[in-house]
Amino acid sequence: MTDFDGTPMDEEVSLDTLADIPVDMGEVTQGLKDASLPAGWYTTDPELGIVSVGRSDKTSRPYARFFGAITGPESGKYGFGWSWERHNRIVDGVDTGKPDQMYKNFATLVTLYEKAHEERPKKVDDVNKWVASIPIQIRLVPGRDGGDPFLVAMRLVP
Repeated sequence: MTDFDGTPMDEEVSLDTLADIPVDMGEVTQGLKDASLPAGWYTTDPELGIVSVGRSDKTSRPYARFFGAITGPESGKYGFGWSWERHNRIVDGVDTGKPDQMYKNFATLVTLYEKAHEERPKKVDDVNKWVASIPIQIRLVPGRDGGDPFLVAMRLVP
């Protein structure tokens, strides 16, 4: 038997042969760190990204999401979402009275739209189409335990 690239494999691989292989969590954690983008400012590339819209399976909340190429300290791919329907952040089952990250992202995008156009957006679709058409700078910080980076700020490209 050969691997996908044509190299010979020592043994047959099946669900039965994989059943006893332990997961090395140290290796998994290091793999996530190695694959993660470093902290810094990145610029979205509207030519190599898409904005999609959907509805949360859990809450039926509408949202939009950018996913695509970004450049900065390194090049990579990243996605972030926003929702125009406000939900508050819940901590330990208690409503904090403060908006969650999805709504904060929307509020930031509305503010950036207003700065760029010198007028407020009239419809949510104005914001969604605008994000899909221009580069935006996003600031990423390291995720917990070396996981995926976290979006903390957005600004217009100077």
